[in-house]
Amino acid sequence: MVVTFNPSIVGPTNGTLTVMSNALNGIAEVRLRGSAHQGKLSMKPKSIHFGTLRAGKSAVKSVRLYNPNPIPMNIRAITSSEPAQFQVSGCTGPLDSGAGCSVSVTFSPDLRGRHTATLSIVDDALGSPQSIELTGRAE
Repeated sequence: MVVTFNPSIVGPTNGTLTVMSNALNGIAEVRLRGSAHQGKLSMKPKSIHFGTLRAGKSAVKSVRLYNPNPIPMNIRAITSSEPAQFQVSGCTGPLDSGAGCSVSVTFSPDLRGRHTATLSIVDDALGSPQSIELTGRAE
């Protein structure tokens, strides 16, 4: 006999395996417990470099998110550690299994020099938040 655990929701799940036979008592029950956790989102690219821009100009690049997990996942927030220089938009809410979406990242430097930030993606996966390094230079 093989028992397979194939959860459709994240979190703990309980069940009962009932085996019927022609033995004296005829029925045997086994309690089953399992817990499912969400795997990580697939993100491409893992970092974004905007190159050099003139101060006051802007450039847009995107990050592709993909849910390779067998169940939907919820993207709760996408933020930039330096929102004045790197603005982010798009892609919060539920993301179905096998689905993808794009996050737009706009680099708008107002000061000369090297700029760095972290794009953070908060979801319901283990290891959340996930992050992507953002860099750019203004002259």
